[in-house]
Amino acid sequence: MRKITVGLAALLLTTQQPQNPGYDWFYPQGSRPIGISNKVQNSALYVYDKAPRELALCMLGNADTSIRIEDVLIAPVIYSSPDSSSFDLSYCYCFRNYLGMMHNHNNGICLASPTDMRRFASDERAVLEAIVCGTNPDSGSVRFYLAVKTDEQK
Repeated sequence: MRKITVGLAALLLTTQQPQNPGYDWFYPQGSRPIGISNKVQNSALYVYDKAPRELALCMLGNADTSIRIEDVLIAPVIYSSPDSSSFDLSYCYCFRNYLGMMHNHNNGICLASPTDMRRFASDERAVLEAIVCGTNPDSGSVRFYLAVKTDEQK
């Protein structure tokens, strides 16, 4: 099994001199820059603000010299509870610009679970795993935990 480098821990999104307008950029040590579009941030805020259950989204975008998350789509759920879910990954694979999965943790734990990391490690196409572990509609902020596969791990 591959090792996954957690290139970025829990962060509150803040703009850092965006390379492209409409993105917030993060620079994890040992990884490519990661840009999260305003559209994705707004979608995450809306979808996860009061979500009673774990909900999975397919992240879409581009990964070359940087990783740009441009859109998210709801993955078909097979099973869902307040603390976990399983979903049909083959749906996400229908999109050539699939980057990985985004889901929420309602328990306030802002880390990937062992189950999350096993799924991420076994997903040959994923370069990024995003966990939404908090939202603040008043400030319009979303708290993410991001795990990144390095080029050697992909």
